[in-house]
Amino acid sequence: WVLLDDNKQYEAEKSLCGVEEFIQMQQSPTQEGRAYSELDLVELNGKVMVLKAIIAVGHGDAERVIHLSEEGLHNLPEDSLTWRANAYFALGIAYSIKGDLGLSVESYTQSMKLSRSAGNLDLYFRASYWLLARLTYAAQLDKATQTCEELFEMLREYRLEQSLIGAGVYVSWGNILYERNKLDEAIENIKKDYEIIEPAHDIGHKAWCYHCMMKVLSAQGDFTGAENVIEELEKLKLTSDLPYSFSLL
Repeated sequence: WVLLDDNKQYEAEKSLCGVEEFIQMQQSPTQEGRAYSELDLVELNGKVMVLKAIIAVGHGDAERVIHLSEEGLHNLPEDSLTWRANAYFALGIAYSIKGDLGLSVESYTQSMKLSRSAGNLDLYFRASYWLLARLTYAAQLDKATQTCEELFEMLREYRLEQSLIGAGVYVSWGNILYERNKLDEAIENIKKDYEIIEPAHDIGHKAWCYHCMMKVLSAQGDFTGAENVIEELEKLKLTSDLPYSFSLL
């Protein structure tokens, strides 16, 4: 997880290989003094599958993501809420890649439900950003607006308006306003996101912010500003091995 959070996918894959070797060793009939029970090993394998699914997202391999996520869900117990929420999150992205809006929305919604039950607000909001992007692309702007308003209420409830979590809501709302051709309001919200996220190291979030900002500036006729943002995107790409396509919702 630490390596993935630091956008080092290839190193994360190597680390997971070590975990898989450990699981195989523990399951060997000749192994004495097991550190884990068989059920624990099944659950651990489920967690590995979820992480591998998230890594596969970066390669754009939708079918592999679906296979790994479903295998992870099969191995994980029902009370492993955060891990199951991550599996559904990966499924949502895979179905987005395949262009299946219905299953994508269903998966993100399930991820939000489980992560909120687990008290994992970070994952809850991340799943909501992807859900909002899908609804916006599908021109379901009324539903997207309602969902975004609910998120703003949660931000106020938990006093997260100036957090990285809150920043994602601002850029999502800015993207909705862009689709409604309310360009001045859109850029105002996206800039709020930019001010919060700029000092952070969340490559995907930054890329999404820059991408939305570029669209609005272009629509406003500020092509110089849009080109400057594109240059920032190119610089961002050089700071990580995270595939460019994965950085954009």
